[in-house]
Amino acid sequence: VQLDTLGLSKEEIADVRFFTAIQDFNIDVQARANPFEFYKRHPDCFNPKKVAKNTLLIDELLNFLQADSQRDKRKPWMLNAAQLLEERYESSAYKINQAHKGDIVEIVQALTSEERYGFSTKKAHMFLRDMADLGVWKYDRNVEKLDVMSDKNTMRVALRTGILQFRIPLLASYLDVYCYQYGLVDEFNRLAWRKVWEEWYGIYDNHRPPTPASIDYLIY
Repeated sequence: VQLDTLGLSKEEIADVRFFTAIQDFNIDVQARANPFEFYKRHPDCFNPKKVAKNTLLIDELLNFLQADSQRDKRKPWMLNAAQLLEERYESSAYKINQAHKGDIVEIVQALTSEERYGFSTKKAHMFLRDMADLGVWKYDRNVEKLDVMSDKNTMRVALRTGILQFRIPLLASYLDVYCYQYGLVDEFNRLAWRKVWEEWYGIYDNHRPPTPASIDYLIY
């Protein structure tokens, strides 16, 4: 993970990443400042109880993230996600892992069970990946199922390196055009990178990342 957590506690890091992960689409990640730095100045924006009672805090965070598009969806996501933490996890994103006994599949299912929470499968996997890479959570079950998420970059690298091969040559730039083709490559792309992660463990004195999804940074 590229961002400096500025000495925040694991509980604080989890809350910050939980709420920012929901908004991670159609925003310029490179242009915005460090959300952990923003937390130090505006901790209430990441407090589930306060967020649930004051939607102005949501606007404040969205302004910081420069998340200007689709606010009609973004604000309810954050409000509902805050209520989820209140109702099921004692108002703490950090306690999600403990509540599900470190089971990656179970956590992803819980976060993506309803669209109103704002977590797609991709966002959930990215959130769990960062919790592992930042040393916030350790997982006990289904670690191998925390996949590299498919996008044009992970697909392109898989195809060009030959990690993923098809009988008919594919152009990564055209994958979005053909829905069936994209779905097929998406499925096998995840399996291919998962296999790379599994093989990595067999190397002597290896420095394998904690989850398959953590390879994302290497690919990038």
